[in-house]
Amino acid sequence: MLTRTRLCAIALLGCVVLPGCAATTARTASGPSLSDLEQKAACIDPHPSNESTLPVESGTCTYNGVRVLFATFADDQDRERWITAEQFGPVFRSNVPVDQAPPTSDFAVGTGWAIQSDDPATTRAIARALGGITRDD
Repeated sequence: MLTRTRLCAIALLGCVVLPGCAATTARTASGPSLSDLEQKAACIDPHPSNESTLPVESGTCTYNGVRVLFATFADDQDRERWITAEQFGPVFRSNVPVDQAPPTSDFAVGTGWAIQSDDPATTRAIARALGGITRDD
């Protein structure tokens, strides 16, 4: 009878012996690319970034003088985890009780992407341009 340990050992050995078994699949965004989003939103001065591991691509650009953070994601679950981290990260670092912390940014989302801006009007304008919604919609 095969035990769980033996099954795991056989599967591991199979991956070592079979070519391509251990190959990793590159993460791809489930929506448009970062540059497509920035161009469609008429954002200028793009600066790609790799500060976070959740986005497939991320970067900042300027929209009507306002800095905007764009990010693309492999799936909407990664997008939601990223938004949560962006919202609560500054609160945790500041030691302010969560229920007393002011909102740190505005977000807009669409399939496979999100933007973050400190200006609600900018967030709404970009959401409209990209066919997304703001978090206050």
